[in-house]
Amino acid sequence: MDKRSLYLATLGLPPEASWDEVTQAYKDLMRVWHPDRFQGDERLRLKAEAQAQRINEAMSELRKLGKEVHHRVKPTPPSSSPTNRSSTAGTTQRSSSTRHSGDFGDRATNQTTADQSATGSSSFIIAPLHIRQRLTTSLFRVLGASAVVFVAWGALENPAATPQHEAGALSFAFLALDFGLRNLTLLLIPKPIVSVERSGLFFLKTGQLSWGNIESAWPVMTPRHHQLSLLLSEGYIRRRNFLTRLFLRFRRWVKTPHVVIPFTGLTADPVSVINAMKLRQLHRDVTIEPPPTKSLGWIMALLAVSALCATVAIARALLGLTDEPIDYLPYLAIFSAARVTGTILRILRN
Repeated sequence: MDKRSLYLATLGLPPEASWDEVTQAYKDLMRVWHPDRFQGDERLRLKAEAQAQRINEAMSELRKLGKEVHHRVKPTPPSSSPTNRSSTAGTTQRSSSTRHSGDFGDRATNQTTADQSATGSSSFIIAPLHIRQRLTTSLFRVLGASAVVFVAWGALENPAATPQHEAGALSFAFLALDFGLRNLTLLLIPKPIVSVERSGLFFLKTGQLSWGNIESAWPVMTPRHHQLSLLLSEGYIRRRNFLTRLFLRFRRWVKTPHVVIPFTGLTADPVSVINAMKLRQLHRDVTIEPPPTKSLGWIMALLAVSALCATVAIARALLGLTDEPIDYLPYLAIFSAARVTGTILRILRN
């Protein structure tokens, strides 16, 4: 491998990459490996400085060679040029897309490592990107949910309340309790809400999505909200049950994303996730085999228990079968235990 190809490979690019692709890859890599992102961790900061120096050296050498480097590459055979052009365009022109070409699926992980060590094109692994909910966000949400539960309980103790008012207050109490307990769990067990790792993208509500499961992704950023939108691949949809397949295909038909990840109150923005996903493609340090499936039995059972508790309690309120608000406490206690346990199991499962 000549020096030019080696420098391009350091940026995660093939030998036929254009100068625009070189500059874009350099910007993406520096955004991920900038030492200022790791001020809170000395070990990661030193590692980022080493990677940034390596990236800067490669870019400096490419500048010395001149912007015409991509014109000096030997022409590819006509039979393979369409594939090369399509795979290059898929990773550069669609920065928000995570659709993988067949090259990623055919190459096993150990072969990728062997190829990289043989060519010297890559001696580092991109660090996983972990995004958590801010502690202040969790705390404010817990306090807000507690206030709603307090007001709802006061409405239940009102002697003049009708069965309809009691049922409404109880519904708000269950919703606020669910919202508050989930955020309290994240406050006490700070785990990533979103992460980009070797095997794919993880979202707490959806679970692990391997690279082969994600067809495309794009950020939506407005003054009011930031979010990441995902479309799932046809192979992933086929593995779901009938009702889920119907729902996902309906969402595709109406041109809405299958998964929406809100970033309100999180420690990063959707653009950083897009960049990390794109770098995984460019670096080719990925595997698209689906991760081993783990049973959702206990999680679904706890969800059913919590839904049953809320339904029975609200039905009793509507029918006027409960005389005192304290009679609802067993339902609220079982509901709370089920929701907290289900959230913890979902965290541990992934």
